[in-house]
Amino acid sequence: MRSPFADAPFGTPASPFRRPASEDGSLDWRVTDAQRDRVVDYLGQAYADGRLTISEFEKRMEDAFAARTRRELNQTLSGLATVPMTASLARPLALRRSTGPTPMSSVGTGLVGLAPLTFTGPLVPLVAVALTEKGSWTRSQVANQANAQIYMWAVMVLLGILHVANPIVAAAGVGYLALTVIQAVKGFQGETWRSPITRAVPFQLIKEQDRPRKSLGR
Repeated sequence: MRSPFADAPFGTPASPFRRPASEDGSLDWRVTDAQRDRVVDYLGQAYADGRLTISEFEKRMEDAFAARTRRELNQTLSGLATVPMTASLARPLALRRSTGPTPMSSVGTGLVGLAPLTFTGPLVPLVAVALTEKGSWTRSQVANQANAQIYMWAVMVLLGILHVANPIVAAAGVGYLALTVIQAVKGFQGETWRSPITRAVPFQLIKEQDRPRKSLGR
C-alpha cells in the first residue's frame, strides 16, 4: 500500500514536502495533537493491511501518543513511511477516519455490544451513542445496538407481564443472547450490520444515520 502522505519521494522537485538538509533541526520541533492523530490513523491502516501485528500496532500507537517531537513521532513509523508534519492533511484524514471502521473503533464497538450481557440492557450502547462522533461508522453501529436492546428488552418485559408460558420466554431469552453476541462479533470484525429486530421495526428510537456537520463555507 502506497503511503497517502506524499505523491513523490522526499527531496525531489515534485514533492510538496521537500526539505533541504539545513532544516534537519525541525525534527526537534514539538508536534500537535492533530499530527499525532494522523500518525495513529496511518498505523491503523497499516494494521488493517496486515503490515503490523496487533502487539506492534498497540506499541507504536502508545509511542505516537507519547511523542513530543517530530523525531519521536517519525520513529513510530519506522519501516512504514516518513510523514510530513503539515496541518493541511489533517482534515482529509479525519474525514476518512469518521466514515469507516478502524481497529480501535471495531474493538470499542464490539465491547459495547457485549455490555448488555452484564444485564445493563441498552444503557451502555446509549452512553456510547452520546459519546461517539455523528456520522461515524461507530455511531451508526452502537445506535443500532441501542435500538435492538431497547426493543428486545421491551419484548422480554411484555412477555413477563402477560405471564406467557415458560418455554416461549426461554426461547425469547435464547434469541436475545444470540442476537446480542452476533452483533458484538460483527462489531469486533468491523462489519456494518443491522439486527433483524431493528430491520423489522419501521421506526428508530435512536437515529442510526447522522450526517457529519459541515464546516463553515462548505
